[in-house]
Amino acid sequence: MNGAVVVLALMLIASPVYAFSPAIQAVMGASSSSACTSVTVDLDYRFETVPDSGSWAKVDTGSKLSASATGEQTTIKCAGGTADVGTNGMKYTSGAATNAYVEYTFASAKTGFSAGFWYKTGSVTSWATGPIAFQFCEVSGCASGASHAWYDTREMGGNTRQLGHATPGLIGISDNTWYWVTIKWVRNAASSWALYDTAGNQVGATQDWTGFDADAAVVMVGIYSGTTDLTSDVYWDDLWIDWTDSTFPLGP
Repeated sequence: MNGAVVVLALMLIASPVYAFSPAIQAVMGASSSSACTSVTVDLDYRFETVPDSGSWAKVDTGSKLSASATGEQTTIKCAGGTADVGTNGMKYTSGAATNAYVEYTFASAKTGFSAGFWYKTGSVTSWATGPIAFQFCEVSGCASGASHAWYDTREMGGNTRQLGHATPGLIGISDNTWYWVTIKWVRNAASSWALYDTAGNQVGATQDWTGFDADAAVVMVGIYSGTTDLTSDVYWDDLWIDWTDSTFPLGP
């Protein structure tokens, strides 16, 4: 396929529930909301800053990534019972296409997990593959190993706006719109993903597929391979991962 990769890059590292970074700790210190349904997750990263230390690594050719108030989107439920009172999300600035992404590395690969995160779509030119909004890959890495990728695309399905791929399936979307993406992946077994709007209503049908037959080790957030198909900025916020229970749907 032509086009480039908007990526959510993570490598699953075994750590206590809530793999805290300083950005997370600042938010998690806020008071809980009694009206908010608590959700248990192993990782809660709220993108108050663009992560680049500890378990996180950053590639930002052309300085495309930034923490942006425009990228803030509040979750309906509360990770660990703590209300989402953040003020930023992560932004990728459109224009000249360059690689810009973050990745989180885990100490041990996983045979299954669930994830959820906010993603604000961009504008994609007609009949374009567009960028990848989320991707996770096996231990050998995305370049050579098995992977599943969610394209923000117009190429498939008659030039209509869609998120996903032939595997794990496509769901119709709109330009410049916030969605909550939630995924449950199991190695070589039944896996699912679903899409929700900002009010918590499901968009389209849940998509089912069979996960690749290898342990997962890498997930990406950002642009993995520059694309001229992306004509407006895109954003991510509130990344949750649950490898203990693999709750699905996870959030919003």
